[in-house]
Amino acid sequence: MPEDARGPAVRSAIVRSTGEQGASGFPRYAGDGVQADIDPETGAVEAITVDGAELEDSWSARAVRDTEAS
Repeated sequence: MPEDARGPAVRSAIVRSTGEQGASGFPRYAGDGVQADIDPETGAVEAITVDGAELEDSWSARAVRDTEAS
């Protein structure tokens, strides 16, 4: 999907590694009410909850690497 086809973010969060493996088999990240399993090779969000709830159908999540921490 082209970058300009996406709407504005409804919510954003800064997440950090928990050191645990999520139910999806990928590393778990958490912060600001968000828990996400993120594939470290592709950056794909494989599982996510926001304030303890799954995203509604047709909603999506995107991970962006913090370039300042790299």
